[in-house]
Amino acid sequence: MQLNLNVNGMHCKSCEMLIKDEISEISGIQSVEVDHKTGIGFLTASGEIDNALILKAIENAGYTGLIENPEKANGNRKITEKQKAYFAH
Repeated sequence: MQLNLNVNGMHCKSCEMLIKDEISEISGIQSVEVDHKTGIGFLTASGEIDNALILKAIENAGYTGLIENPEKANGNRKITEKQKAYFAH
């Protein structure tokens, strides 16, 4: 399974590494890529991953995030207004 991400607040390669490290700790995550220049990323997992775990990992790294294709993830399958607001700035 692959999920596309938008991450708000990254400024450098260190930001990318913080996010990758946090998301990689989630069981089932196989790879994570994020780009601080575009704010876009993706992850690959061996199975379904709960949206809340992914978003919490991004938050733990100090950023806000949005899952672009939440219908492929488990858990909260809808993008909330709060999540949309992160990128409305």
